[in-house]
Amino acid sequence: MPPINVSMPLHTRAAFFYGLYRKASHSKGSLMFWNAKKKKSDKEFQEWKLQEKLTRVTNSYQEAAKVHERIKNRLFSVLSLSTTLCSASLAGAFTKQSYATICGGMSIGFAAVIGTCILGLRPRQTKTINIGPDTIESIMASPPAAQTREEGVRRMTLYIDGASLENFKTASKDRRYLIAAWRLLFATPIAATLATLLWKWAPVSYRWASRIW
Repeated sequence: MPPINVSMPLHTRAAFFYGLYRKASHSKGSLMFWNAKKKKSDKEFQEWKLQEKLTRVTNSYQEAAKVHERIKNRLFSVLSLSTTLCSASLAGAFTKQSYATICGGMSIGFAAVIGTCILGLRPRQTKTINIGPDTIESIMASPPAAQTREEGVRRMTLYIDGASLENFKTASKDRRYLIAAWRLLFATPIAATLATLLWKWAPVSYRWASRIW
């Protein structure tokens, strides 16, 4: 604050103090405006963040449903293929005597693939976000009860996130059956061929070994 000359006239000193008052008021008003603008910006950011979380968990829920549907479709495709191969193997086992052993072994392997696919295709309970008003009311009323829109959006976000996680776990269980079915499908011809060769060549090998020893 600049020094005040006591010899100033009264009206000059009054003008001087009025100028200081105006400057202080302007600074205070600017500070209040900046604080209000900052609070508004923070509130808008929080609202954007809540909306972004809700959008992301909704997309995650939809992705879980798509993943589960793709797994079911692939299991059904493997089931159809293995059923056809099992029927052909059984037909070969009963009509071609020379191929009865290998065809019978493959039919057993393809039957195992069919059983694995059926286990993976069995109905499973999944979480849904298409809930009724009573369920929404119970979510909002669980203590402590939601009092603001932000709190309501946050709770619905957590509910949808939990539903998507449960559905991903269910899809992961069916995916294990799909992997097992594919492995059995590819391993069946190889295992049946090796088993047939061992079955046919084992007596010959035994006779050769007997002659040697």
